[in-house]
Amino acid sequence: MIKTIIFDIGGVLQGESWDYAASKLGPVKAVSGPEFRAAVQKDRVNHLNLYETGKISDAEFYSFVLNSLGIAKSASSQNSLKDALMNVWTDVNYELVDLSQSLLAKKKLILSNSFPEIEDNPNVRIYSDRFDNIYFSHRIGLKKPEKEVFLHILKNERIKPEETLFVDNKDENVLGAEKVGIKAILYKSNAQLTEALKKYQLIR
Repeated sequence: MIKTIIFDIGGVLQGESWDYAASKLGPVKAVSGPEFRAAVQKDRVNHLNLYETGKISDAEFYSFVLNSLGIAKSASSQNSLKDALMNVWTDVNYELVDLSQSLLAKKKLILSNSFPEIEDNPNVRIYSDRFDNIYFSHRIGLKKPEKEVFLHILKNERIKPEETLFVDNKDENVLGAEKVGIKAILYKSNAQLTEALKKYQLIR
């Protein structure tokens, strides 16, 4: 029996658009969505992974991304980059958010790889009073698909892996959860997820 369900945000509870985020860099330089994404994700080991787990400062990460985009570092360019990072996640999937609240699970949690700017996104603030706990990678120092992040949640919430279900839109994250015994669903659409949740008897 599933007693806890964990949702991802970007690509599941909320849309994700690198094109829209990149448009926020317009005041300093015209950059396409793919260019912006490539710059942010370039050299993950030494930059993005560390920023998403709070191990390097925003100043260091901003310098790296701006340099990768060929943009001079200034107060204006840093503010534009902050705005762009804040807007990687876009529209809330309210249909799924509403569904999540009606599920027959004692706990509803969120686990998301993130950077600090995401918390300034107005849409993200809706989750605080709808979910029992929110785990942002930049706050807990751990990120998906590492098994340690799932073990951290299991321990902190005092829940059992076999009674926990994880929903994410990336294969590697789903596999990461399954490696520690958590049941997982690869999200593709609201309709597909609804059918999967019925099989777990989580829908009234």
